[in-house]
Parts: sequence; C-alpha cells; structure tokens
Amino acid sequence: MKEKEIIEGSKIIGVFDGWQRKDAPKHSELNWFHPKYSTVILAGIAIFNSPKSFKYHLEYNWLMPVYCKFRDLKLDLLQKHYHKQIMAPVKYALAHGTIEQLFIELVAAVKWYNHYIKIITHP
Repeated sequence: MKEKEIIEGSKIIGVFDGWQRKDAPKHSELNWFHPKYSTVILAGIAIFNSPKSFKYHLEYNWLMPVYCKFRDLKLDLLQKHYHKQIMAPVKYALAHGTIEQLFIELVAAVKWYNHYIKIITHP
C-alpha cells in the first residue's frame, strides 16, 4: 500500500474510532485529538497527533478495538443483513490474512458504514 492510501485509510478508521480534528497552528499536521488516547497536560492543553502517526495498519492493538466496535454495531434487521455481508471479508482477513489485509477490509467496512448507515439512515 502507498503512504497516501495508508494515511487516508487511517483518517477514515480514526474518525470511526473517536479521533477528532481540532484547530492547530497554521503549519502543523498535529491536529488530531482523541479523548481517550491523547495526552492532556497543564490546564487542558493537549498533545495532538497526526494521521501519519496512527498505527492501524501496523499494530493489532490499534486495529482490534475498531474491529470490535464495527462488529458490535447496533443495527436494525435490514442493516444487520448487509452488515453480515460486509463482515465476511473482514472476518476472513482477521482469521487468515495479514494486518494490512485486515486494515484494508476495515477501511472498506467503515466507508460502508459512513455512507449507508450514518448518512442515509441518519441524515
């Protein structure tokens, strides 16, 4: 995978995982904050991250919470039917593939969620 694809996929998964973009100094890429994972120091000033530093494509410790969150989505009956179809390649990649394959499948799954569940059913 190319670096650009990794960064774009990391942004998609990061937002699903709870990362938020915040205003940052003009020349800084460090404008991503997660309430659970980012370090807060002195009077609410946070240490920010960049999607380049996200490790979803490299570490299962980063990717598995996203897998669990996607697997455990609360959906209606029709959505569950499609969710099951979307989960098949994700589960296969988890059981038989590499972390890169799992990352790619989860990016596709989260894109599906963002389009068909978040946007269409909850405009």
